[in-house]
Amino acid sequence: MPLRKWFYVIYLFSISKNGIAAREIERLLGVTSVTALRMLRQIRASMTQDDVVLSGIVEADEAYIGGRRHRHYGRAGWYAKKVPVLGAVQRNGNARILVTDVASTKRVTDFLKSALEPEAIIVTDESHLYKETAKRHHRFSVNHARREYVRGKVYTNTIEGFWGNFKPYLVGTHRAVSKQYLQLYADERTWKYNHRQLPSLFQPLLDAVARSRIVVSQNAFGYSYI
Repeated sequence: MPLRKWFYVIYLFSISKNGIAAREIERLLGVTSVTALRMLRQIRASMTQDDVVLSGIVEADEAYIGGRRHRHYGRAGWYAKKVPVLGAVQRNGNARILVTDVASTKRVTDFLKSALEPEAIIVTDESHLYKETAKRHHRFSVNHARREYVRGKVYTNTIEGFWGNFKPYLVGTHRAVSKQYLQLYADERTWKYNHRQLPSLFQPLLDAVARSRIVVSQNAFGYSYI
């Protein structure tokens, strides 16, 4: 693949507000769909979150992506075949997103332990998933079940806004994403969110791509980099 085509795809990637699909790259470059997918995956793999640590007031929440809603099977049925995604967003700051196989208290606790500074204050809903995190951080919560969404500075509107952009991006641009590669798409949206104040994303993205070389993922939820 000529280097100028790589530069062109990276540029398109950097200016696309709602992401760019492999089919569009296929049409623009005249390459196969497999080549287009591979190029986009390698670019997304460079958009890592490893060095992002959140401080101050941090909002945390979980989302469930994909699958169909089963009305007649209760709460468990609603989550059937959906992929849990854990999120934390620092107010007026950065975000950290993790795709996981199960949304458990331990998984949430480990995720926030790696994502938050020890002095960070966490704001969540009333979910029991954050009870262990509350032992390490000052925790405030809003009770969505009672239609409480804002109580002074206690709210989760920032992380809810992130989900409100992430979900339409998946459905509108890509239609469907397998859980095997969902973390890569989460990394893309998070990286762009964390660099949203920059006037142009081309040079930072080009630098990130130049620094990274991807190794094929070993499982559905973990990726290795060298």
